[in-house]
Amino acid sequence: MLGGQETYTTGYRQVEQYMPGKVTWQSLLTTNRYIAYQVTASASGNRSKIYMWIRRRGTPTSTLTVELCANDTDKPGTVLKSATVTTSTITDTISQLYEFAFTAQAVTISTVYWIKIYTSAADSTTNYWQVGTDAADTNNLTKISSDGTTWGACTYDLYFRMVDDTIQLGGLFFYYKSQLYFVTVPNAA
Repeated sequence: MLGGQETYTTGYRQVEQYMPGKVTWQSLLTTNRYIAYQVTASASGNRSKIYMWIRRRGTPTSTLTVELCANDTDKPGTVLKSATVTTSTITDTISQLYEFAFTAQAVTISTVYWIKIYTSAADSTTNYWQVGTDAADTNNLTKISSDGTTWGACTYDLYFRMVDDTIQLGGLFFYYKSQLYFVTVPNAA
């Protein structure tokens, strides 16, 4: 059964995101082995998860790593938090919006950070990781690197969603006066 494309909104929780319209897959190989997106914090608070569209092709031997980095003169700087995934974690080649979770990291409103994704080693053209991107390059905030130190401009933008550390305990859909509503049950902590 076909359904509509998921849509992620803002205003409900602290979140920075650039989420899909049309997904174009970018292979994390050679000059695109490191991809980073410049993001400005929308509010002060903690962040604990980064979601990215990823998929594997074949069986990559490398570890896929996502990092939240400080800004270093218009490129990724000091690593603040990181999370990894391997082919033992993602056993299917179907794409997924994967959750990279880490312990809470405080961010400050209007401060620039970088979300970086890369592989631990060079993979082959038959066994590699891919990440979802926007080929339209509407934001022009993504940079690429072959070695993680020298960064250059690229022709696409990286899709991601970075969220706060709020724990939701569930929710309930209900109709009221012919309108559909959703109520959440936030953590009591």
